[in-house]
Amino acid sequence: MKGKKALLSKVFSDIQDLPIKNSDSFNKIRRKFYDIMRKHGIKQGTRNRNGSIAVNNPEWQAAEWLLEERIRNFVALELCLNCFKTPKDLEAY
Repeated sequence: MKGKKALLSKVFSDIQDLPIKNSDSFNKIRRKFYDIMRKHGIKQGTRNRNGSIAVNNPEWQAAEWLLEERIRNFVALELCLNCFKTPKDLEAY
């Protein structure tokens, strides 16, 4: 982010508050994540001389890690609450 730095506590708060539903696809969750990154002006990294992107921005990397944790926690909670209904034919032998 040129000129000013994003406040990571606000970025992290937005990611923690990211609404995730059982019906959300991974791509939909990623789009929500990208919206947060745009809101805070965080880019993935820098462009190399050959035009490729080096994913070297620690703010981006930390935000991606938090998104992964947010998704893991969502899935774990859903499994604990048995919100993912196991099909009857897979419940028991």
